[in-house]
Amino acid sequence: MAINTGFVNEKDFRKYLNKKRFCDLNENFQKFLKFITKQEEFSGEITCVKAQSGQKPDCIIIINEKRYPISLKCGSGNSVHQEKFEMFLNFLENIDFPQEAISLLKYYHYADGTDNDTGTMRLSSREYIHQNPEKIKKLNTFLNSEKFVKKILDRVLFIGKSDEYETAEFLYHGSLASGLWASRDELLTNLPVINESSVNVAFLTYQPWGRNQDFSAVHPDRRYVSQFKFGSCSETLKEIRKNND
Repeated sequence: MAINTGFVNEKDFRKYLNKKRFCDLNENFQKFLKFITKQEEFSGEITCVKAQSGQKPDCIIIINEKRYPISLKCGSGNSVHQEKFEMFLNFLENIDFPQEAISLLKYYHYADGTDNDTGTMRLSSREYIHQNPEKIKKLNTFLNSEKFVKKILDRVLFIGKSDEYETAEFLYHGSLASGLWASRDELLTNLPVINESSVNVAFLTYQPWGRNQDFSAVHPDRRYVSQFKFGSCSETLKEIRKNND
């Protein structure tokens, strides 16, 4: 059975921090806690608990009764968000994303020559992007416009599918011995140049979870799920820490 490394990392993270004191921690975690608390050192016992399932924080660090919701990542090619395509489209409509841009997104998502999933010839993401560079460029311009990019990133990385969820305030990537991190504010204000070789929202790439390209997928329903990946997570956090520390 394959090991879910993300889950193991989350469990180890909680176990390492819970019921410890600042002086008990390794240098990596002392630096991380200094960053999130904005304190050089503190007394008292640390509590670290599992966050509610389905929400963006994976765990909550509690220090002197103050909560610090943390999203944990490890490895490469991180999938950071999945939701039904229809739900994501509803979100875009609620933030007044233009209908032209929604149609462009549908054409890319279905990649069957239609914006309503009725085509009979389905392309891979790479094939669609190669054949439709101007549509991809225009879609990326909408997704990365000042009006929308932070709202989308905030939902995908920190808020999740409901405003009633607890919001993640920090992202930690790595292991117990070594990690990189950034605050919600840092990740929403350090936005790179648009990459026109993919559909992207800043440093995240967008795709359907599964295309079911030949109509024979084991999980055909994944065609109707939006997926965001943070393949450059380590590099992005490294750049943020280099610029901000």
